[in-house]
Amino acid sequence: MPGVPLSALVLSGLLIADSIRADRDDMSIFMLWIVREYIHAGPRIVREGWRSAVRARYLSQLDIETCAEVLAYLATKQPPRPGRN
Repeated sequence: MPGVPLSALVLSGLLIADSIRADRDDMSIFMLWIVREYIHAGPRIVREGWRSAVRARYLSQLDIETCAEVLAYLATKQPPRPGRN
């Protein structure tokens, strides 16, 4: 079934191309509107997915041991009392 991934790629490309040229609430072709809005296919979701991937990359580079030490230190501190400076 080597044609399935290729056809999925072509279909996704066509949907994204249609979403780029269409207004957000363009219901001229109802079935395309349903696919765009309910399956969230289009450039907005691709852009948001890219942002999420970048955030995940930053989080994967986080120094967990240092963060754990800082949180352990902060957990031993008393919270400030209201009305006292």
